[in-house]
Amino acid sequence: MDVVWMLKEAIAQLGPQLAEKRLDLQLNAPEMLLVRADPMRCRQVITNLLNNAVKFTDAGAITVTASGSGEVVELLIADTGIGIPEDQLARVFDEFTQVDGSSTRSQGGTGLGLPLAKRLVEIMSGRLSLTSVLGQGTTVRVLLPAAPA
Repeated sequence: MDVVWMLKEAIAQLGPQLAEKRLDLQLNAPEMLLVRADPMRCRQVITNLLNNAVKFTDAGAITVTASGSGEVVELLIADTGIGIPEDQLARVFDEFTQVDGSSTRSQGGTGLGLPLAKRLVEIMSGRLSLTSVLGQGTTVRVLLPAAPA
């Protein structure tokens, strides 16, 4: 399955939200990267992570980078959003948990998006991790097994 095509498709669907928030989204990727992954699960993960990036970024940019090296394809989704306090990073993958860098929560949601994305990536023999700096943004890293070309 071509993950770059899937990224482009998901980004195109975000057009109205990006325009409404005046966010710049840049995709840095080769023409094609093949992964061994379930297309439906992969689409769900990508859509969820991109939606989170848009949801928690009020100004600035989102950068999506896809690269492959050997047996692994790496996806990075970096935003200039609100970020996550360091003391709450360990909880972001707990179900029904939401962390917010602001003193008053302004974002809705169930707290299931990141835990579900992580679980789906792991089911596909991949890994999902996250780094964040409060007030500067968040980067989500997804590693998926590469498929033979």
